[in-house]
Amino acid sequence: MWLPGEGDLLFIAATTSRRLAAESARDRQAVALTDLDARHRQAAALPPREELPCPCHAYRKSSFGNRVAATPLSCDPKHREARPFLLERPMKSESAQRNAATDKDSATRNPFGVMDVPHPNDDDVTQFARNTAPEESATDENAKPWSAHDTGHPHGTIEGQWSSRWKGAADPTIPGDTPDKWKQGQGEARIVGDRVYLLFDWDSGARRGLIDARREGPRRLVGKYINLNNPEITVPWVGLVMSDQRIDGYFAQGRVDFRR
Repeated sequence: MWLPGEGDLLFIAATTSRRLAAESARDRQAVALTDLDARHRQAAALPPREELPCPCHAYRKSSFGNRVAATPLSCDPKHREARPFLLERPMKSESAQRNAATDKDSATRNPFGVMDVPHPNDDDVTQFARNTAPEESATDENAKPWSAHDTGHPHGTIEGQWSSRWKGAADPTIPGDTPDKWKQGQGEARIVGDRVYLLFDWDSGARRGLIDARREGPRRLVGKYINLNNPEITVPWVGLVMSDQRIDGYFAQGRVDFRR
């Protein structure tokens, strides 16, 4: 109902007929309704809150339409304890936020958290590997040390920092570049299971690429390269681990080598 100056109001009254024999029942109803009204006003004064689902919820809702409410409407105390009210959603701790970020990053196969190489074991890779069999050679272009950087690499493993370089195609983002010019930069290798991931850059770090390769025996690597700045460029790649200081790498048009 609506009253001038008061706005919308909910009018609640006992409905038991006014008979002397019914006075006791009317008194009980009045007490119950007064308690309900008090709790309703108290709840209205609180800030908005989020209520978790409760098995009694549907019963309470439907009960507001009943003409007679013989007992106060309330949840089972056990339900109240199991499903507490929340004034706001709990904030995640910093560690939980870091874990969430880690979980998000872990959606990639590679350990660097960059774009994955698509289909690193596809038919093109298999065909290229079948026709490419690098052999150790003292006259190979990667045989003599050329790295100008101290990578501080751990001995006995290919994991860690490397110097990288590639040639065989011209990079249109580098003025005057030609296919026969080496594009040199820094790289890092990580091993995950039977796969080796090689992340490297060139052009002073402006361009980056990723190799995702599986290990075939103790020295041979077979996989695919992706240009992270232009993901449409992907090519099969085969590598030969000569030592913990040298990895010779081949793609159809040229080389992607690593040196320490």
